[in-house]
Amino acid sequence: GIAGEAKLDHLRLVSLGMRCWQDIEHYGLRIWFTDPDTGSILHLSRSWPRSEQENSPAATRRLFSFQAGALAGGQIVSQAAKRSADGELLLATRNRLSSVVPLSPDAWQMLSAPLRQPGIVALREYLRQRPPACIRPLNQVDNLFILPVAECISLGWDSSRQTLDAQVISGEG
Repeated sequence: GIAGEAKLDHLRLVSLGMRCWQDIEHYGLRIWFTDPDTGSILHLSRSWPRSEQENSPAATRRLFSFQAGALAGGQIVSQAAKRSADGELLLATRNRLSSVVPLSPDAWQMLSAPLRQPGIVALREYLRQRPPACIRPLNQVDNLFILPVAECISLGWDSSRQTLDAQVISGEG
């Protein structure tokens, strides 16, 4: 099993993006990060009363003294972080042992498989060969992959499904 909390010393995490959500009573966000050295994926999640949303949109909220938008578009460097059993990232707020810096241009290039795939052909092969879901470890981002994009052919927002649809040409292979 996984310990309740694990200390993560001298850590650099690369942001994979942010998802904002809302329901009748609350609104919130989840920001995913990966550790380029281990390939593990962690997340920060928060929610607030919906009544606060107009004055404090999710991207402007502060988490561990950092603005959510900066966390979602950056890298965390920390000497005092913890990971909970469900993959939640906990940052120390005392002594400023954590900082956020913008993503470097090659930040996602440094990530490795299975998260980063060289192209759609490699992704198809990986998906074909991996074990069935019933025997894989539970993972909220089991189907999250980074692929190089050579060209975006079309882009559209479907408001009824709340999805961004894109037709792209795969990059490297």
